[in-house]
Formats: sequence, structure tokens, C-alpha cells
Amino acid sequence: MTVGSLTESSDSGDHHTPARLDEGPTPAWELWRRLAAKDTTFGRPDVFGANIPATKWESATVTTLDARIPEHIRKVAKRDPFSGKVVTGGIVTAQDSSWLLSWTVNRQPHFKHQPRDQIIVWLYSLFVDRPGDHVKKPMQDCTGEEITQEWLYHLGVSVEEIPGLPRRPQTRSR
Repeated sequence: MTVGSLTESSDSGDHHTPARLDEGPTPAWELWRRLAAKDTTFGRPDVFGANIPATKWESATVTTLDARIPEHIRKVAKRDPFSGKVVTGGIVTAQDSSWLLSWTVNRQPHFKHQPRDQIIVWLYSLFVDRPGDHVKKPMQDCTGEEITQEWLYHLGVSVEEIPGLPRRPQTRSR
């Protein structure tokens, strides 16, 4: 049983389309509210789910399609992203990011049939309604391509190089 969920109201965007915000109501949150109304040991679900605009966050996955991008990951992580071992060792947060953008690269390949020359990156933001530092739009209004550009900027890719890097987001949710 799931009582409330970070992904209960999620939606998928893509390379050209922003994800949309679903404010519910949703079955998992309603179930948690009913349980908590009968027994206080179930906590206070509305602390988490009553104000979606104030508690929302957004995540995306990016698939690298250019050999230059893993080199930037290697510079930050100090590990070979193609080694099959832990890459970032946890979440990397760009503390100077207006979005408070964080990202991680786990062991690769992430998917069973993933091409060996691609890296899957998971990233997320906690301040999705603030303009980005490079893209100048809130993450919640960005396409997958724009989110990837903002991540590349915080990864340390030069502004001049970003437009020439091919990239493709796999999934996005909010």
C-alpha cells in the first residue's frame, strides 16, 4: 500500500514539451487522509500534500548522446562514468543554481539494453518556479532540451559549447 507519494501526481514531458503540474486529488493521498482521520499514528498527510504549489519539485532523466558530455561528468565525479562502478557516489548539487539543481549518475549501464556509449543522468530541482541561470525560465515551464541545457551549464560546459551538444531526455515528471 502506498500512502501519499512523490510521484502520485506525476506527468511526463519530453524533449520539446514541458511536464504539466497535476494538483490532484489523487487516490494515494486521499487514502492516507482517510487513514489519518481514523488513527493519528498515520501522521499528518496534509503537511506534505495539501499545498502542492509550495511543495512541488521536478525531476528528469537525460541520456547523453555526445562523447564530450561524459568527459564533463568525469571532471566533476573524478570517476570513469563507463566503468560499471559507482560514478558520482551520491547526489551532486549545484549550490549556486537558482533551481537548486541536483544530479546523479549511478552505475552504468542503467538499463539492460542501454548502448555502452551512453550515460543516463537523473536530475531534479527543488525551486521549479524560479528562472534558471542559463535558460532564464522556471524549470516547470521548460522542455527537456532546456532542462538539459541548464544542467550542462551547471556541469561546467562553456556557454558557447552547449547549443552544439546533442541530448535527449528520456522521462520527466513533476
